[in-house]
Amino acid sequence: MKYEGKEVSDEVLAEALESLSEAQQDLIGRIQEAEKEFTEVYGVLLADTKEAARLYSELGGQFYERSVLRALFVLVEGTVNCARHVLLTAADAPGLISSAEVALLRQEFNDLNDKGHVVSRPHYQKLRRTMLFVSRLYADLCGSDFEIDKGGTGWESFLQAIQFRNGITHPGPARKLELDKNDHEIVVRAMAFIWDVSQRLFIDHFVSVGVALRLQHKTS
Repeated sequence: MKYEGKEVSDEVLAEALESLSEAQQDLIGRIQEAEKEFTEVYGVLLADTKEAARLYSELGGQFYERSVLRALFVLVEGTVNCARHVLLTAADAPGLISSAEVALLRQEFNDLNDKGHVVSRPHYQKLRRTMLFVSRLYADLCGSDFEIDKGGTGWESFLQAIQFRNGITHPGPARKLELDKNDHEIVVRAMAFIWDVSQRLFIDHFVSVGVALRLQHKTS
């Protein structure tokens, strides 16, 4: 476990938890449950992606190529949604996440109905923006300086893979359902990029640790 680039031992975390109120300890417990669920879901979706890639390498063909692409974006969206759940749980700690950020995490915005009452309406951002937003907020709460590298081939391949995904989930011309060798190489780079981001940020860091240490600092 790391916080602000330093290893956090079990003893240090236990000491932080002991300094917190019962309500704060309960919050940390709920964040840890959300993180556990995150890890389990990620493991299943990652295994699906690897299995799809294995089948394509053995059998080839457009069906398995599209299966790899579908599995990859189920992994991406599942990872983002699980991270959002962890962050929304952590938002119960005052002052860590702004109300505007909470609204974005909930994918909603406040509006007025015809009677002048405030109502919440769905508000969905593009996947690439949501990925950047969630990863930035996650890293911040974990005390990490991690930042997605948008200057490399990984990010560019990810953006191109989104277009491929859109072509098969919202079919237009039949030609967009076909992926050639160059397209496959782009998908492979995008997959490696997503695995790297997920491991270095979402799997190697714990929001519960960051929140516990911040709450300890506030009470000391």
